[in-house]
Amino acid sequence: MDEYLIDTNILFDMMNSEAVDSQRVWAHRRTHNAVLHLPVIALGEADVGFCLKGIDPNTARDELALFLKENGILVHEITKHTAHVYGSVKARLVKQYRPEGQKNRAKWPETWSHPVTGAELGIDECDIWIVAQAIERNFVLVTADKMARLREVITELRVQNWRVAPNP
Repeated sequence: MDEYLIDTNILFDMMNSEAVDSQRVWAHRRTHNAVLHLPVIALGEADVGFCLKGIDPNTARDELALFLKENGILVHEITKHTAHVYGSVKARLVKQYRPEGQKNRAKWPETWSHPVTGAELGIDECDIWIVAQAIERNFVLVTADKMARLREVITELRVQNWRVAPNP
């Protein structure tokens, strides 16, 4: 049975019953009655959101912890094993998208562009860590992000978008 690693955007859909996509996400959750996991990186991303929205972070953290507990969502820390997978994933991305003549391009993937088209790749550093956790643990990553460039290079990554209607 597959296990699922949920990205921050799916977590927020689950927590906010008034969100446009909340019903579809919960429908998938019922369909895939499996263990859900949350990368610790998503907790950091959630904290950014709390702070930017002016929400009391301590109250928001307590509410999030209660939500995770009530819904049986397990939080996974980054380990040395995650770090090894992260290194491999990022190196593969650098090799794929490094412009000719540049020897080192490992920093700041948010600034990377396609070597031929010049289009931004849309790769976020946090997403690389989340992908590393999904691969390390053989989880299906549940996200609304396209992650197209990551998926082109990291072909073993399994991804589902629970914002779309589930198959009957």
